[in-house]
Amino acid sequence: MNPAPHEIRRKDVLWVTEDRLVFSNLTAEDNVALAANVEEMKIHSDVFDRFPRLDKHRDQIAGTKSDGEQQMLAIAQAMVGPTPDHPRLDEPSEGSTPQIVDDAMETAHEFNEDGITDLLVEQNAEMALEIKDYAYVLERGRIVHEAPPAELLAERETVESYLGVH
Repeated sequence: MNPAPHEIRRKDVLWVTEDRLVFSNLTAEDNVALAANVEEMKIHSDVFDRFPRLDKHRDQIAGTKSDGEQQMLAIAQAMVGPTPDHPRLDEPSEGSTPQIVDDAMETAHEFNEDGITDLLVEQNAEMALEIKDYAYVLERGRIVHEAPPAELLAERETVESYLGVH
């Protein structure tokens, strides 16, 4: 049984799933405010600074946003509050436009630059390998290969077989 979202967050884990869990009948601003604790409301505007596209359409109802914008909103909701010790981003690029993918990957890159150990699960292997220090290749839930990105990319068979990169 999976823990409830509030239990995950209490453990200082940020987990953004691929299924864009937002309150579709609320605005983007309301979604972020709802995710924030009262004492964390000042961070509310910082989240919108990080995602200018959301900031521009704060009053838009979340359910009318594109899938990619909803994914960005889900990331923004999760980020409200103190920076987590263990952010986990699950397929942030799924269903997103190139600009939103770039914004999500920039967020993952910033975690890396800030020395925050995060877990990025991503189908777009080339993009993920550009911003991460270490990679694991999974097959049916098992680690079949692990290495720093440069090493992994140097192994042509692994790259072609598992990552679909040619």
